[in-house]
Amino acid sequence: MIRGRSYSKSRISLLMMHLAIADLLVAMIVMPMEVAWKVAVTWIAGDFMCRCMMVLRSFGLYLSSFILVCISLDRYFAIVHPLSFSRSSCRAKTMLCVSWLLSLACSAPQVGPPCS
Repeated sequence: MIRGRSYSKSRISLLMMHLAIADLLVAMIVMPMEVAWKVAVTWIAGDFMCRCMMVLRSFGLYLSSFILVCISLDRYFAIVHPLSFSRSSCRAKTMLCVSWLLSLACSAPQVGPPCS
């Protein structure tokens, strides 16, 4: 029983660490970019940088949302299946990998449109 509790804390710590990374991405890239874009009214850093920043902008928002879903699913499985400790760590890591890949896939179309 004691081992199960520490195991659960490390899984939650992993999920929270990824959420903190996603939130830092939003706080350090998305928010300053939005402020700069509103102040300058036009983009002055060139087309390539605009495309990169648009991908990072949507990637951070998708990642933060998907990791919140992972945390919710992890808590759901902890409540519905409280005795299945053997699969929970693997399931959490799989959900995190899927979140990162889905975020990348969902933000990839931002490369296409030209910036103005």
